[in-house]
Amino acid sequence: MKISEEVCSSVITFENNQYDHVDRKIDKILTSRVFGIPVMIAMLGVIFWITITGANYPSQMLSTLFFMIEERLNDFFVWVGSPQWVHELLVSGVYRTVAWVVSVMLPPMAIFFPLFTLLEDLGYLPRVAFNLDNFFKKACAHGKQSLTMCMGFGCNAAGVIGCRIIDSPRERLIAVITNNFVPCNGRSQL
Repeated sequence: MKISEEVCSSVITFENNQYDHVDRKIDKILTSRVFGIPVMIAMLGVIFWITITGANYPSQMLSTLFFMIEERLNDFFVWVGSPQWVHELLVSGVYRTVAWVVSVMLPPMAIFFPLFTLLEDLGYLPRVAFNLDNFFKKACAHGKQSLTMCMGFGCNAAGVIGCRIIDSPRERLIAVITNNFVPCNGRSQL
């Protein structure tokens, strides 16, 4: 690593010399054996807490709105004089299912994924993968799987699709299979 730093310093010039020092200090804290895991648990815990508590109000508002619309649809089908089976199929079946799914799943996903993207943009997620790589290697998996599993808390489909970042086909398959055990947003409400 020292040779690469010497080559880098001879080729690249920094306008702000303090940038390198601050970045190294943050890396030492976030990837250290003492502080790395507790900081990671705290940051992910805060994101999950914001997601769960923050999604309650929009979810309640959406469900109230959708079920007010359902009452109007019921009145409309009675006014039109449609057969009972059509009313049950369209309103009690299709509409109610879509209303529940949207009101329960949309708010947490709309909160979780932007926060997860913020961690990604800040460069924290590769540090999480680095911190957890040893634990995952003991289970014959890859540290990058921790990222896809965290993403799976928002939606398992996104977590499984995110397994593309894992290079080894064997480890990718392990990640795809085990991601299904992560309780995603749709399952956490049950």
